[in-house]
Amino acid sequence: MPSENAEKPKKYLYEVDLLRVLFIFSVIATHVTTKINEAIPNDTFASQYLFATHMTLHFSRLGFMFVSGLVIFLNYYAKKLEIWRFWRKRFFGIIWAYLLWILIYTSIQAAIQNATAAEFWQTLTKNWLYGDDFYMYYVIVTLQFYLVFPALRWLFKRFKHDRLVAVSLAVQLITLTVIKYVIPNVDTSHWLWWFREYGYNFLTYQFYFVLGGYVAIHYHQVMPKLMLYRRQLTVAVGVLGALTIAVFGINRSILDRTIDQAQNVHQPFVLFYAVVVIAWAMTIGMRYAQARETNALPKWVVSAVAFGSKISFGMYLSQTVILTALSALLSRISVDSGLLLATVPVSLLVVFGLTYLLSGVLYRTPKLSVLAGKSPWRS
Repeated sequence: MPSENAEKPKKYLYEVDLLRVLFIFSVIATHVTTKINEAIPNDTFASQYLFATHMTLHFSRLGFMFVSGLVIFLNYYAKKLEIWRFWRKRFFGIIWAYLLWILIYTSIQAAIQNATAAEFWQTLTKNWLYGDDFYMYYVIVTLQFYLVFPALRWLFKRFKHDRLVAVSLAVQLITLTVIKYVIPNVDTSHWLWWFREYGYNFLTYQFYFVLGGYVAIHYHQVMPKLMLYRRQLTVAVGVLGALTIAVFGINRSILDRTIDQAQNVHQPFVLFYAVVVIAWAMTIGMRYAQARETNALPKWVVSAVAFGSKISFGMYLSQTVILTALSALLSRISVDSGLLLATVPVSLLVVFGLTYLLSGVLYRTPKLSVLAGKSPWRS
């Protein structure tokens, strides 16, 4: 049976700060490119380019979930777990922000659409229950992870870790294969919501949480190996990233999938691509931590990363505000599609910066900090 106190880093891992910032940046990048593409006619080169390259960013949500697993296992694996206290702390840590943001977004949406009171309450109740709007799927999946974490922790303490990861990987591959090759040909309208909307189902992402747990437990074994192969990982990220375009093309031209299906994050290839990107990102995080320890970085960079890590969840919650403003702006201007494509990097930096600023203000304002995921009930 694995040791109760299997490896647990004793010092604060500053590399995790950068991981959080990198993955929230990539999440926002995914949504910014989508918003811009929605403003471009589908028959243009710019639109087809954005469709074809969209999958290169599909590691983002998976990396976010990996980091969630990593952090929770780092904090709770080695010490005695009081389950009810854990659930109370973790659920209260995000549920209030989730409820309030959905209330805000749904209220604004209802005002724009001139919805009746009955329509508003119906939509609000649906959004609260399912979280199927405003990019809230991550919160729904994370709540499920918190719910099953005690069981996952028990599995890690009961069984060999390598076998657990292997089984988890096999289950993940089977799940993704079914999603890609079976479900598109099946009528799922009568299925339970949790299975029909598989993007909100913890089982669809379980491997990334398990992998995060494995890395947390064996951190001092895993990181030296990753650092040894950091150059190879860099090359692999570039190669696999380019291959996502080929996969998209195969999905469209050979498998005859719709655009949404062709660029779906839930594909076997994306699993391997995401794992490589996550490993590569961890080496970047380690290099950052090493540079930080030797004072090789400007203080403002260190401060920005540290604060960005604290507000990363708040940025996820509040990104819809800035993204909606971007959509509104794009709908009111007439710009050549090629020019819009060229402005993607600038748009991304602006949206990321404004989201960072908004979340930072909320975080530092006591009465509003709950909207940045800093619950006053969390203890």
